[in-house]
Amino acid sequence: PAPGTAGGRPPPRSRWIWAPFTSSARPHDPTTFRHWVRAGVEYPDYPYARFNVHLDAVEYTDEEYARYLRGDDAGGVGTAPPARRREAASSAGGSASPTKGAAAGEG
Repeated sequence: PAPGTAGGRPPPRSRWIWAPFTSSARPHDPTTFRHWVRAGVEYPDYPYARFNVHLDAVEYTDEEYARYLRGDDAGGVGTAPPARRREAASSAGGSASPTKGAAAGEG
């Protein structure tokens, strides 16, 4: 007999089938999908449904933001979100173009 065979015969191959499945990760969607699975193996749920994690969005008041989240350093943790930084820069008279004066022959 040849190595890796049982009595000169090739090893038995596993049988695969194209089977329908639904996922508990999609409770409001009755869509049935299909995938390849080994014949005779039953899955009580789609194996990757456990990765469908829902988190609650973090909410805070303006006072909590000012007290705990707003920092004085530029960029990094604790600074205002980009939209608020842009608003602050535009209200402070910041220029969008650093070469504005140089283009007019100044500086």
